[in-house]
Amino acid sequence: MTLIACVDERMGMAFNGRRQSRDRMIYLDLAGLNRGAALYTHPRSITLFESLGIPVAPADSRSIPPEGWYFDEFESPSGLIAAADRVILYCWNRHYPADLRFDASLDGWTLLEERDFPGSSHERITRRIYEHGSF
Repeated sequence: MTLIACVDERMGMAFNGRRQSRDRMIYLDLAGLNRGAALYTHPRSITLFESLGIPVAPADSRSIPPEGWYFDEFESPSGLIAAADRVILYCWNRHYPADLRFDASLDGWTLLEERDFPGSSHERITRRIYEHGSF
């Protein structure tokens, strides 16, 4: 599974049951990376992709197939990381209030790529792609 999350500089993901922020350039970037692979997310996140014409299916993280991509906004990643072979983090490069954090350890993961790009509401977004193990 490919696990995808948006995080701030302190690895925050959500606050009080709501996403910290959003930027449509992330979803467009993700659609370019995904290249038609099955994309799943929490039902509350579906509209982020549908408004851009990106096909996405509602799913519980426990039902994601091994080749699926899961966009996580509302679950603790520490419970998902064991099923993942790739992690994509979109970093806001800001501090936001957070009570849900990306709490999964990336020890033993290899950073394959780090790329900055401009967002529509954020001056800079950093995409980091990790794979499990070293190559």
